[in-house]
Amino acid sequence: TMRVLIIGASGLLGRAVVKAFGAAGHEVTGTGMTRTKKANLLELDVLKSEQVEKVLDSVKPHVVVYAARETPAAAAELDVVADPRSNPAGNVAAAARAAGAWMLYISCDSVFSATPVPSTPLAPDTPTAPADSDQHGWYKALSERAVLA
Repeated sequence: TMRVLIIGASGLLGRAVVKAFGAAGHEVTGTGMTRTKKANLLELDVLKSEQVEKVLDSVKPHVVVYAARETPAAAAELDVVADPRSNPAGNVAAAARAAGAWMLYISCDSVFSATPVPSTPLAPDTPTAPADSDQHGWYKALSERAVLA
């Protein structure tokens, strides 16, 4: 049995992830920015390092799953290349590393929106290539880099 922390557990994807880990017999704690009381989740602002570190210290997860929705408009205000911790996913990844937890970042195919869709699965090291007009794809690609930093 693992202790699993689901970031973004109040959303559509997060709720499914909570259900899957719970059904597998793991101890699951979820966080969210909204709908936290009704769903019995911890409220967490992933841009606040102190809050993230406090939640990880309290939960002591083996695994952190980042399923939170990210707002592309925020990318204009954040310098995620110079400071990965200014990116929500990068902030959580840094805290997870410091706590000795594994992190699973759930991205999406929009990071490849400028790449022709192949007939076979992409390799893990396939470079990201969002289309110039795909703001969501660029933000997700920056988030991936922040997580790996």
